Amino acid sequence: MSNERTKLERRLLGKFNRMGTQALDDDAVLQSIHQIALELLEPRVLHLNDLCSEPAPWTEDIASSIVDELHSIASISHEQGLSGLQVLAEELINHVLTLTAQTDPDTSLTLFGAQDLLRMLHELAVGINKPPNPEVLLSLQGANRL
Repeated sequence: MSNERTKLERRLLGKFNRMGTQALDDDAVLQSIHQIALELLEPRVLHLNDLCSEPAPWTEDIASSIVDELHSIASISHEQGLSGLQVLAEELINHVLTLTAQTDPDTSLTLFGAQDLLRMLHELAVGINKPPNPEVLLSLQGANRL
């Protein structure tokens, strides 16, 4: 962990100790939380996009690596209170698991989902915490029900 991040986490902890949950009303606190989330999530989301860009059909190793990255993204998103990222990552996990059972899976929806995670992360970098693209989320949910 970097020195800067340690200082940032200590400042956040101090604010929460003084203010409790009211600290979440402070824009500087939210910005700091987003900064930590970005540091944790960015390498995983970029790696996920690389994996999802692999030409189909995926090997079992690629699918397993994608699921591992998505579990990490969902877990970190949950810890950081980023429910939109968490929901999308969980839907993508379900989708990839259904694809592994197919003989000739269409992996394009997984790439769209991974790209939407990257979009959400870029928006988070500038302080915007938007939900997943409804089209992508509905497509994943629909595909996961098949």
